[in-house]
Amino acid sequence: MTTPTRVVLLLLVLMPLLHGCNRLVTTAPDRAAQINSLITQHYYSEAIEYLTQRAAEKPTVDNRERLDRTRAQAKSYDQKTAQAALALSDEGDFKNAFKTINDGLLHYHEGPQMRSAEQELYRRQAHRLRDLHARLTFAKGEWLLRSAPLRKEIARANPDDLDASLQEAETKKESAAVAERLLKLGTQALTKHEFESAERYLKLSQRMHATPAATTALARLAKQQTQRKQAQRVARKRVEVTQRAQHIAKLKSEMHEAIVNANLTVARGKLEDLRSLDQDNPELDKLQQALNQAINAKATELTEKGNVLYTRGKIQDAKRTWEAALRLEPNNAHLVSRIERAQRVLNKLHQIKEKDKTH
Repeated sequence: MTTPTRVVLLLLVLMPLLHGCNRLVTTAPDRAAQINSLITQHYYSEAIEYLTQRAAEKPTVDNRERLDRTRAQAKSYDQKTAQAALALSDEGDFKNAFKTINDGLLHYHEGPQMRSAEQELYRRQAHRLRDLHARLTFAKGEWLLRSAPLRKEIARANPDDLDASLQEAETKKESAAVAERLLKLGTQALTKHEFESAERYLKLSQRMHATPAATTALARLAKQQTQRKQAQRVARKRVEVTQRAQHIAKLKSEMHEAIVNANLTVARGKLEDLRSLDQDNPELDKLQQALNQAINAKATELTEKGNVLYTRGKIQDAKRTWEAALRLEPNNAHLVSRIERAQRVLNKLHQIKEKDKTH
């Protein structure tokens, strides 16, 4: 049994006395009650150790299942605690984030997710501190850039004031030091391809204290920004080409499907869309031929169907059928003639009906 286990069990035994219990415990603590208490208080490491020993001594189904349940509870506790700590760090509350992890590890020493979260907290904390110190340096640089001319003017206005001259000299020295730190920050950001930050740091460094190193770094930044923009343009072009190809393939598929389903007006529209996107594609001629064949076949079918309806005296149905055929072949003069003839017959029949109503 580990030392932490002994300490916890000793506390559990002494708790009744510490809380003013008026009777002494003279019997050995019940092991099951101790395990329950450990689990209730989330002391999973000690509870698992106890249950492992118990399962080894008495390898019953109940003991093994209790051990498995406790391990599952410990795993859940490990996950929830790690997530809670990382959520606190997202809010910038590193004090309570580390406290949450430390408290959690006291209860479940092995907790792999808490151990991993602890390392992530250190990484995030270091990153946050670097960022804050960098921002502080930048703010200090801006302040020095504004205050340096004022210090100079004060020293000129009162040349007998030794303190003013000393302060001017200190400001120059401090400006050079801060400019150097900004140059370092800008160079580091440039190495990481953090171009926006690099530009801010390097330009301020150059304004505060122009040096060949700052000039070189700015030239390197400009070159990398140009390369980056070119790469972005190439990437966008590649995406556009890919999307265009996918759109063309989709239109072709939809056109074929429309032809199969005899939705020839839809198919014609898809072909027009294809021509607007890829008018030089030789495959369009084949698609046009396939569409023409389908249209001719369908128009012929509708024309013959209309003829049959007309001979059976179903003039209105025949007219509608010929009109459907005409939508497929708008320049078919024979269809126009048939439709006009059917309309004349319909008009005549209408006149006869109206005449019959008056008699």
